[in-house]
Amino acid sequence: MINLDFSFITDCGMKRPTNEDYCHAETLIIQGEETGFFAVADGMGGHNKGEVASKMAIDKLKTYVFRHLEDNAEGVGDLKIMLSRAFYETNKLVYEKANKEDQFAGMGTTLIAAIINSNNLIVANVGDSRAYVFREDTLHQLTVDNSYVQELVKQGVIKPEDARTHPQKNVITRAVGTDKSVRVDFYHKELQKKDIVILCSDGLTNMVDDSEIQNILRTCINPQNCCDSLVELANKKGGKDNITIVCVIL
Repeated sequence: MINLDFSFITDCGMKRPTNEDYCHAETLIIQGEETGFFAVADGMGGHNKGEVASKMAIDKLKTYVFRHLEDNAEGVGDLKIMLSRAFYETNKLVYEKANKEDQFAGMGTTLIAAIINSNNLIVANVGDSRAYVFREDTLHQLTVDNSYVQELVKQGVIKPEDARTHPQKNVITRAVGTDKSVRVDFYHKELQKKDIVILCSDGLTNMVDDSEIQNILRTCINPQNCCDSLVELANKKGGKDNITIVCVIL
């Protein structure tokens, strides 16, 4: 039986007047196994609409997952299908609110969710929030950003190391709530004891590069220490955006 030690933090950063990020982290006992559900959303839309979108998305996703998790915890395939339906319902809710109420027109959010069950990590992602796995002193980026600069990298127009400083780095190609339908990317990884799983908004990764995240994870003593140290570094380097991190240690 796996044991999950986790913590999370969401910080306004040094430049933004409000925090439009939102997150959730919780473990449940499902069929005798400790199962973790973790999610991060980075809202967009301005005038606090991003704050509404991110909270709506997390609350709806959480409600759907908790209602259906126990009936779909038998295998990776079932969990992916369940998460796919959860994202569909979440997108529908945010999209309808954005289109029915003028004050929320144009709002949307990135959304990344992870379920850890029986040593399996299943991640569903829309946008440019990220999931990482740190194993044996090495950081691995699990997700691929849905962003304009990632498309440029894929096409060979720019180098991966130039993406973080590109002037259009914040342009995302997919979000929850901005279109009637949403395409979700799924990732699966088998976890090992002492692995560290990180979910984060781009407020971290736009300020702190992967080598710096890796160095902090090499020395952190617990999940809260990891979160605090990463936010401290992001703010020290400018803190230009809201910063949200979920850290899980097996």
